[in-house]
Amino acid sequence: MAKGFDPDKRLKKRISIQLDVRYQSLEGFISDYSMNISQGGMFISTRNPLPLGTRVALKVGLPDAELPLNIEGEVVWVSEYDKKSKSNLIPGMGVQFRNLDEQEKKRVEDFIAREAHQKGITF
Repeated sequence: MAKGFDPDKRLKKRISIQLDVRYQSLEGFISDYSMNISQGGMFISTRNPLPLGTRVALKVGLPDAELPLNIEGEVVWVSEYDKKSKSNLIPGMGVQFRNLDEQEKKRVEDFIAREAHQKGITF
């Protein structure tokens, strides 16, 4: 069951892409993958989502980029793993970007624009 999720509240267009994402939890650094990204946030596929409201420091690896994106985020919805469920929801967490500086904001916007162009997607 997805907690905190309302698809009608999405304000930004998103693009499906798998990106390497690292973040810290109580257990240490975790490596997972994004399923999509927008100018406002991303969905991270994980069987162990962090609780709603958790602030995270993300390091997002971009193809053809020397340095990862360093972004602060907040978990705004979760989809828990439930092997008994027949739901088609992928387990994970929706993370909304917080306090993006102009340089990181531009990197996200440029990356999404390049990926959309390469995939023939128009917004």
